[in-house]
Amino acid sequence: MMPAARSRIFVAVAIAILYLSAVHYLFDLEMIISQWRELPGATIMIAVSGLLLSYLLRAWRYRNFFALDHFPATMRLTLIHNALNHWLPARTGEFSFPLLMKRYFGRSYAGSTHGLLWLRLMDLHALAGTALPLFHSLLDGWLFTLLLLAWLASMPLSLWLLKHFRQRINASNSDGRMVQLLKTAANELTESKRTFFIAWLLSAANWGVKIGVLTLLVTAFVTTPATTALTAVIAGELTSILPFHSPGGLGTYEAGMAAAFSLFEIDFKSSLQAAVQAHLFLLNLAIISAVCALLIPIKR
Repeated sequence: MMPAARSRIFVAVAIAILYLSAVHYLFDLEMIISQWRELPGATIMIAVSGLLLSYLLRAWRYRNFFALDHFPATMRLTLIHNALNHWLPARTGEFSFPLLMKRYFGRSYAGSTHGLLWLRLMDLHALAGTALPLFHSLLDGWLFTLLLLAWLASMPLSLWLLKHFRQRINASNSDGRMVQLLKTAANELTESKRTFFIAWLLSAANWGVKIGVLTLLVTAFVTTPATTALTAVIAGELTSILPFHSPGGLGTYEAGMAAAFSLFEIDFKSSLQAAVQAHLFLLNLAIISAVCALLIPIKR
């Protein structure tokens, strides 16, 4: 193993130990576990089923967007990539996606990377869409309608801009390295409107399910209105897609949720505890599903 890889693993393990020590010091790990025992079975089943459904929607999105021909392998890729994305720091888990695409489907690193960048743009767009209900009571009816229309129009506008960018870059006579890279990136993305819009709808469905599940969990752990829990969950998810975060988002995810809760004068310790519970739920299910993914048979 390379020294750099060893050092990253060491740092990740050290941060995980510090995180669990802090959780134990602040809340007591036994109390964290006992809270799960006290939850209604229906709540746990809905939370687990909802997050598994979000994994399924992501796999379907990859299959649609990249025209993959073997869904079990796509599901395996999705679950392993999800776990690595959760646990590796500073978005380095994203580098596993082109590697897995190459291994399971023989796709080029460039094509997989460019497609993933577009899907991440869709993720940001969908996550912004989950925040729209928060503005319903804050804005006048016509202002909220304008905001909703702007959100709906932004993705078709992006597709239109991509089409015209592809035409312009392909018409360029420049032999510069940057121009050639841009040509490759633009031409490797599908031109099918149907493919783009299915991917967009699946992105919105995935994030709607995930944010809904986490909001349900948070309201089960702390007494707060659903809109407050929704705000905190979105803040936590935003920290997870930032360019820099700790391994597993340990600490940074909770900080984002706690900061959002502080806007509503919710008890700090209770809100932080709910954030820890929601985050541990995500991390544990990511690990369990990735281990199960290794059992999925694939054809090579």
